[in-house]
Amino acid sequence: MTSEQQEHGVVHFWDHDKGWGFIKSDSGGRQVFSHINDWLDGQPAKGVRVRFTRVQQRKGPRASDVREETIDEKNVVAEDQ
Repeated sequence: MTSEQQEHGVVHFWDHDKGWGFIKSDSGGRQVFSHINDWLDGQPAKGVRVRFTRVQQRKGPRASDVREETIDEKNVVAEDQ
């Protein structure tokens, strides 16, 4: 069984050669694994703001449906905090 939740965060680490990295969620907790195949748009790189769906798997949380946040989305998130 999987549990899914939409979140916002920042790419904390990205290995361009291997095509994977970790996202630090704004909600805190364990960093979320991300693979290049999970990115719907944007360029993965350290420091990029993203929104994603957290999927809990046997090995831990994984980000799916990852999208780089637009300027408007960044402003909405900042206003909510």
